[in-house]
Amino acid sequence: MRVHVKFTQYDLLENRSSVIADGNGILSGNRLLYPEKENPSCRNEILFEEERIVLKRSADVSSETQLLKGKPGMARVTSPYGEMFLETMLERFCRSESVWEAVYRILSDGEPVVYQRLVWEITPLEDDLHAGMKNID
Repeated sequence: MRVHVKFTQYDLLENRSSVIADGNGILSGNRLLYPEKENPSCRNEILFEEERIVLKRSADVSSETQLLKGKPGMARVTSPYGEMFLETMLERFCRSESVWEAVYRILSDGEPVVYQRLVWEITPLEDDLHAGMKNID
């Protein structure tokens, strides 16, 4: 289903926020796909399940972050300089029909280097809500 996605990233270490995406995306069950607002060639794929969340970002510098319920996960960052692996800790998460949210940390030597709250606001596009009605005579 085509949806509108507004993705806001809250940096809890720096106390600031950024809107990373605010446009169309695709929602298929537990999987959300969308481009970034400032870098449309950068694709994001979010898999939001009961026991884990997977954040994938495909660009010049790509990443795959595994956030696991109740245990450490792993973030892999791939750049032209090689790969880097860091530990992740999912602090809390919730998911409704219209909002997905996660708070997590990325650790290096046990210290947080990233502490973020991620919020995806998801709204079905009007075209998709009525797509079935268009073909009825």
